[in-house]
Amino acid sequence: MARISGPYEGFYIAARAQQIESGWMGEARVFSERPTTFDDQSSVAKLGGDHSNSPSELDAVENAERVARDWIMTNQRLYVQFELARSVYAWHQVLLVTTAHMDRRFVAQKIEEATVKFVENGGVAKTGVGPLGDKGPVLETSDGNEVPYSAGSTLAVHYGQILRSR
Repeated sequence: MARISGPYEGFYIAARAQQIESGWMGEARVFSERPTTFDDQSSVAKLGGDHSNSPSELDAVENAERVARDWIMTNQRLYVQFELARSVYAWHQVLLVTTAHMDRRFVAQKIEEATVKFVENGGVAKTGVGPLGDKGPVLETSDGNEVPYSAGSTLAVHYGQILRSR
C-alpha cells in the first residue's frame, strides 16, 4: 500500500508499508512537488517509520506519514531560524560600516527586530566577541547549531542598498 498526501507546510508525503516477519514497517519520502509515485527520485528526504512493528499496513503508513510531518515541521522551523539569523548578521554587518547617526539607529532597530523574531521562533541569541574585540551576535538554531556569521554577507549588500535608498 502506498499513499501520497499533502501539501503539508508546502511539502508532499509519499508513504508505503512493507510486510516484515512480525508485522508491518512503514517508510516515507518528502517532496517539494507532488510526486507521481513513491519511487519518484525527486524527494528531499527519505525516512523510515517509527521503527516499531505496526499491526496493520494502514497503521504502518500512518506512522510513516507522522514521522514525515514531524521532519517537515522541524526542518521548516530550522529554515525559518536560519533565515532570521542571516537577517540579524546582515544588518550587523551593515551597522559596522554605517557612520550616519540616524542610519545607525535605523540599523540597530532592524537588528533588534530580527533578533526578537529569531528568539520567538526558537533560536538562541548570545553576544560574542570577534577576533578584533568587537561585540556582536552569536546565533544558534534550536537544534544547537551555530549559524556562521558569514551567512549574512549576501544579504548585507542588499540591506546596504536599502539603507542608501532611504
